[in-house]
Amino acid sequence: MTAELKLCPICQASAETTHAQAYARCNNVQCPMHFIKQCGVGEWNTRPIEDAQAQAIAELVECINKIASEWEQESERQEDDYYNDCCSIDQITDALRELIAKHGKEESKC
Repeated sequence: MTAELKLCPICQASAETTHAQAYARCNNVQCPMHFIKQCGVGEWNTRPIEDAQAQAIAELVECINKIASEWEQESERQEDDYYNDCCSIDQITDALRELIAKHGKEESKC
């Protein structure tokens, strides 16, 4: 069974394997990666920048979820309902900044 190939980093076309599925290249004959770059399947699928971006996005999503969860808990604790009362933008912004600052002091990357 062959590994699933990532899309071409230049044109986003599908990739194809060549030479008994040992090498990969772009399937689009109009893309320079079709003629210029032919590499092993593992090398084709290695995208350190994309992997780092995906990791950073996952960490940000985790932080946003933590802050949203605490925001919900805090709003339930308050006598005034943040969602139904007319709070000023400044009050909401200050509350969010406090939550973000709190998470920034923890060991997590938030």
